[in-house]
Amino acid sequence: MRTLIVVLALALSQAAAANDVALDPGANGRIQEFVVGVTDLDRALPLFTDVLKWRVIARGTADASVARVWGLPVETPVAEALVGNPGSAYGFVRLVQVDLPERAVIRAGANWWDTGGAFALNFFVADLDATMAGLVGHGFVPTGEPVAYGDAARGEGSGRMTRMAGPDGLVLSFQERLAPPLTGWPAFDGASHVENAMEVVRDLNAWSAFAGRLGLGTPQIMDRAARAAGPGAAAMGLPRNAIDLSRSRQAILRLGDTREQMLTAWQFKTAEGTDASARVKPQNLGVTGLRIPVKDATALYAAFKQAGADIAAELQVLRLAPYGTTRAFAVVAPGGSGLRVELIEPNATPMGEADLRAFTRQGRYATWIRFNNRLTGSIHWRADGTARVKWDEGGLDEEGTWTIRGDAVCTAWFKLRAGRELCVHHYRLAGDTTQSFTVDGRTDGIYAWQAAGIGP
Repeated sequence: MRTLIVVLALALSQAAAANDVALDPGANGRIQEFVVGVTDLDRALPLFTDVLKWRVIARGTADASVARVWGLPVETPVAEALVGNPGSAYGFVRLVQVDLPERAVIRAGANWWDTGGAFALNFFVADLDATMAGLVGHGFVPTGEPVAYGDAARGEGSGRMTRMAGPDGLVLSFQERLAPPLTGWPAFDGASHVENAMEVVRDLNAWSAFAGRLGLGTPQIMDRAARAAGPGAAAMGLPRNAIDLSRSRQAILRLGDTREQMLTAWQFKTAEGTDASARVKPQNLGVTGLRIPVKDATALYAAFKQAGADIAAELQVLRLAPYGTTRAFAVVAPGGSGLRVELIEPNATPMGEADLRAFTRQGRYATWIRFNNRLTGSIHWRADGTARVKWDEGGLDEEGTWTIRGDAVCTAWFKLRAGRELCVHHYRLAGDTTQSFTVDGRTDGIYAWQAAGIGP
C-alpha cells in the first residue's frame, strides 16, 4: 500500500568527558541512550565490545522499577548492559534481555522503512571494511554493497556507508568518513560512536510539534527540491523504492551548537510498507525507545498531559543503573512510529524530614497499590501517631503506630510483621501522590494521598 511517511534521523555526537556517565540535561538537551531489545545478551554484547571497541558502563539485573515503567510485572527479570564509546558521556546503547513469551521482532520479514520503533542505529567508524568483517563473524550480513556519499569538492564531505542486518531483526548502519564537511561538523577522532538513529513515521507536522514539546528547541521545517532516487538516496538512508522525492519536506531540530547533534525528519510520498507501530513495546526486540535527561520531569509531565500526549508511563521513580534514582515518565512519539521516549530527571531525592512533617502534620489518609500492581488497600496515619492499614483482599485490617525518623516514615503493626518497625522513603510524584522505597532499597508502593485529616 502507498503511505505518507517520514524518515527521522536522531543525530548524536560524542562528548568530551571520558568517564562521566551522569544524567546531565545540559542547556539544550541530549539523547542519553537507545534501548535495544535482544534475545541473548551474551551474544549481542561482543558486537560492541569486540567489534566497535566500546566499554561496558554497567551490567546486571535491572531494578524492579524498570519493569514497572515498561508496564511489565515487577518480578519480570530484566538483564541489561549499558555500553558506549570510551570517549563519550552520552549516546549510549542499552542492550536489554527480557524473557517473555510474547516478544517478537517488530519488523520480521518487513521492509526497513516500515513504521515501528527506530529502524537502525547509524555509527561512524574508522574502518568500514574491518567493521563489516567483524560483524559477519557475529551473524550479521550486509544488506548491499557499500555505497559512496557526499561530494568533497563542494564542501559536503564524503565517505562510504553500508547497512547490516543481524539476529533479532537488528539493523546497524555504518559510515566511514573519508573527507569531513568543511563547516559545521567536528572532526571525527576515529572512535566509533552513534551518529544517528533512523525512525520512520507518517506525519511530519505531528512529530515536529512533539519534538518541540520535548524542550529541545523548535524544529526548522523546509521544503526540499526534487532528488532522484538510486544510490544517492540509499546512501542517505532513504527507501530504495522512493521513485519521486519531489514536494518532500525536511524538519531539522538542532540540539546544540554543532550539526552533529540534531534531529532530522524527511517527509515524502512514494514509499511502501506496513504499520508496525502497535508492536513497539519494551519487551519487544529491536530499537524500541530512547532516553532523554530533563531538568524538571514533573513540569514536563504536566505539560504533556495537558497537551493530550500519548502517555506510555505515568510519572514515577525509576532506579536506573548507573545513574541512580530518577523521576521519569514515557510518551509515545506521534506520527506512526510507536517509539517510546522516556524523559528522565536525575538525582531524585525523597521527602526530607521538614517536608514530611508539614505533609503529615494533621495526619494523612491514602489509598495505595503495592509495587506488584496486585495488592491494594488504604492506610491512615492519624495525628496522634496511631495508624491503620487495610487490604482490599485477604482480610487484613490492622492497627499500629507511625512516626517520622529523619527522612523516613516508620510503621509498626501489632500483628503484621510481628510488631517489627519498617521504615520507607517517600518521593513526591504528581500532585499528592508519592512513591515509596524501603530504606534498604526495596520497592514498596504508590500512595494517592487525600487531604490532611481525611480518613475512614
